[in-house]
Amino acid sequence: MELGNRSNDINLDSDSCSSDDFFGNQCEDDESSREEMSLMERERVAMCEKFENIGFREAFEESHEEKLQEGFILGYRSSASGAFETGFMFGRICANAVISGNSIDAKSSVKA
Repeated sequence: MELGNRSNDINLDSDSCSSDDFFGNQCEDDESSREEMSLMERERVAMCEKFENIGFREAFEESHEEKLQEGFILGYRSSASGAFETGFMFGRICANAVISGNSIDAKSSVKA
């Protein structure tokens, strides 16, 4: 049994396009490979843009909620003292009226 050197039968040229029953046409594979890479690159760019948009929206919503809460706290602090003073004065007026015997209807004494 003689084992010959079969490397002469195999064409290792990278420039040549070989057609093989099992592997198919190598040139077509290179083209489809380039198309696949192009498609993969477009998909990668699209996914990056999508994640960037999602990240921007989430950051915007989070900062919006933080600023909204800060605004609520500032507004509450600035108006709470005035509201408590007004409620206290209204309570004193009602208490004085009850003590003096005058009947004050809370709805009629507060005019919009």
